[in-house]
Amino acid sequence: MTEQARRALAAAALAALVAAAIAQPGTASTRRVAARADSPVAGAVLTLLNEQRSRRGMKPLHRNPKLDSAADWQSQDMVTHRYFRHQRRGGPGLVARIRRTGYLKGATSWTVGENIAWAEAQLATPAQFVAGWMSSPEHRANVLDRSFRAIGIGVAAGAPAGSGVLPALTITTDFGVRSG
Repeated sequence: MTEQARRALAAAALAALVAAAIAQPGTASTRRVAARADSPVAGAVLTLLNEQRSRRGMKPLHRNPKLDSAADWQSQDMVTHRYFRHQRRGGPGLVARIRRTGYLKGATSWTVGENIAWAEAQLATPAQFVAGWMSSPEHRANVLDRSFRAIGIGVAAGAPAGSGVLPALTITTDFGVRSG
């Protein structure tokens, strides 16, 4: 993907986020952007993650609705409860969140991973999030883990921290592989 195409994709995703935040009632902490396969923000993130994998000769990730549900819950919870961690104090951890969606039901073995991010204003783009993850060894390892085939992407309009004045985006990617 060219830099011009990447910028156009990021601009379209940010425009969709802002439109969704304006169109839906509620405060910044309760506005939702759907974590659906056709969500422009989630779609752009998936495209950029798969581009990273393709450059290395890896198979693409595919959206999984159960992982989408777990990732969406985490993004919404971080914004609602104003924290930025993989687990809220007293809240469910990654495995518990994924288990309650049914993704692990019947699996004889499985591996899961998670990346989270948030940003405000012009930094709240899929391209910026993916670039940040690729710059972090732990997050990069999740993106480039050859065993992961499924991904869930949860997007929330709003920030888990900060002033709440600028438009913001919080995103969670839950990765998984299972057998059995």
